[in-house]
Amino acid sequence: MSFKDIIGQEVPKKILLAQIREDRIATGYLFYGPEGVGKTLTAKTFVKAINCEEVKHFEDSCDSCQACKEIDALRNPDFEIIIPEQSIKISQIRALKVRYAYKPTWLKMRVAIIKDADKLTEPASNAFLKILEEPPSRTMFILITSRLAAILPTIKSRCQEIKFRRLKPEEIEKILHKHQVPKQIIHKVSIQANGSITRALKLLSPETEKLQNTATQFLHRSPLERMQIVEELDSLEQKELLLLIQELYADLLRKKLGVSIKNKNIELKKELSIEEILHSITICEQAFYALSRNVQKRFILYKLSKELL
Repeated sequence: MSFKDIIGQEVPKKILLAQIREDRIATGYLFYGPEGVGKTLTAKTFVKAINCEEVKHFEDSCDSCQACKEIDALRNPDFEIIIPEQSIKISQIRALKVRYAYKPTWLKMRVAIIKDADKLTEPASNAFLKILEEPPSRTMFILITSRLAAILPTIKSRCQEIKFRRLKPEEIEKILHKHQVPKQIIHKVSIQANGSITRALKLLSPETEKLQNTATQFLHRSPLERMQIVEELDSLEQKELLLLIQELYADLLRKKLGVSIKNKNIELKKELSIEEILHSITICEQAFYALSRNVQKRFILYKLSKELL
């Protein structure tokens, strides 16, 4: 996929294309914004455009030369994507420094994309900062995060920040159309996706439909029953359940304010005030953040089950 094929994110694309055209490629980039809006796709496309072997495709990738194909397939030794499990440790950054001490062998630039860069431990962050302070020649690092505040200020200062926004519903509709999603459900899913194509695709799965029913049931259960529900789910399902519950509370708020809502039949056992609904939304946001950081998981789930109204 080339820049012209990416739907949405016009501002980041414009910035990156201008830098390629003017030969002003930075050593460090920080792509930040909500999850599932195209940060990694854009980063990979940027890497291809820089290293593309077809001169006539200057500023964009051809998607057919050897370099483009190998980057797409993650089969070029000068390119890698680091995807953390729970955290990025200092040993990984030290190994990265050793690998990037040499000039690229096959590509014009040696590049590492670091996903979930907010998961860098403090020692790893400090080690990575030293790489940015004395970068090897012809190398580039692209950090990707949905939690900009968790990145060390010193690392931010060494990177060019590129902000990604939520996708518009009509942009998600276009992407879903490319995935050959049935027309009759595209509009509904694009609205519910909250600007994230990743979330839109999740909403199409039978598992998510089941979780949507679980989310509705969750609100009508006692704290003990709620705890039992969440403990039966894996980590990814727990986070998805939180997003669905938060969406239900957001619909309750819209209903209070007389705005059209996604879930027409949402009701609770008792009437909640606007302040109580906002309190519940905040609890969901805090729990999601804590689960993403693997912070005292059982305590967070207990607090969620007990305090949601």
